[in-house]
Amino acid sequence: DSFMTENYTLGEDFVFQVELLGQIFQMEDRAEELINGINGFFTQIRDLVDGRTTNQSVYLAGTAVAGAKALDWTVGNFASLELVGGINSYTGSTSAAAVEIGPEAVGALGFDIVFLDPTSYNMINGDADSQRVLEYISNSSADVYVMMPYFWFGCNFDNVIANAYYLAYVLYDGIYNETVMMGHINDVYEFFYGDAGTQVFSKMDAFFTGVTVSLPLLQQVQVVDGGGFKTFALVV
Repeated sequence: DSFMTENYTLGEDFVFQVELLGQIFQMEDRAEELINGINGFFTQIRDLVDGRTTNQSVYLAGTAVAGAKALDWTVGNFASLELVGGINSYTGSTSAAAVEIGPEAVGALGFDIVFLDPTSYNMINGDADSQRVLEYISNSSADVYVMMPYFWFGCNFDNVIANAYYLAYVLYDGIYNETVMMGHINDVYEFFYGDAGTQVFSKMDAFFTGVTVSLPLLQQVQVVDGGGFKTFALVV
């Protein structure tokens, strides 16, 4: 909750923690680099979407918290969506942690776009609540896109920033092409992890493409009949 302020800068508590860790590990320079770099990403994203507006409301589906959750788990305060000026269809919470709202509440939201947290892959085919959410989605005209994992026991701060570049790409047609988008995303991972960052996205994508319900990252999927149940499949 203290990651980003309403002015799109790092929160004071987050800055304090990073500076404290810098002192503990005698890496004050890296701590300042992280603070300045993250604020720089925030500024760049805000500049990219400056003057752009969207009227498409978004539902964030299957948001994890302390483990994978069903598709009726969502989040009210999603920094990636806030950064790009998107509209969250769920306004019942101001927390950055996911909450279970129930399938009926999902069906009443009237969203235009679904961004799917891929960590929900094992909670789709066999979960009754997820199946009901899939029914709502299949009966709507909403488009579904797979984002990068957002939360586990805490915020995945790298993916919060990387997801913002993807959300902007989906919400604002023509803002940049896929190559430019991936350049921004890879910049995020290289900033956090150095040379190892060049493999972060490809390794995550390979993992989520090879699980129970294949959910390739940054791709559009659709609800299909899986033989007695509904599931997701890649839009081709």
